[in-house]
Amino acid sequence: MSFTYAPATLSGKVRLRISDTDEAHPIFDDDEIAVFLEVEGEDWRRASALALETIAGNEAMVQKVITYRELQTDGAKLGAELRAQAKDLRAQADSAAVTANANAVLTFVPATYGAASEGDEYSNPPHFITRYT
Repeated sequence: MSFTYAPATLSGKVRLRISDTDEAHPIFDDDEIAVFLEVEGEDWRRASALALETIAGNEAMVQKVITYRELQTDGAKLGAELRAQAKDLRAQADSAAVTANANAVLTFVPATYGAASEGDEYSNPPHFITRYT
């Protein structure tokens, strides 16, 4: 099982976000993190969300309600919290995508009808028929 933690990389950001930074006790190996990134289009936020959803769905990682003396764990609540974090990450990724698209540059090329060349798509303007009834 290979484990690499470099926070400046995409896989490192995923590991940091899902708290998988302990080399002695990794949650996922490098190949699994790489698959999360591949499936989610190399977006570390979405890959982190997928990893959290995977953890939340794994019964071995998220135990059921266990009570031992005064200590109690509640796997259902933990799973719900992990899913809520995943939802927030997906919303952040959507917001980042909208911001990136808002900064995109559109270039408009004016169409000149009646151009000198005959037979091209711009030489004759479209004709609209309006009917009134």
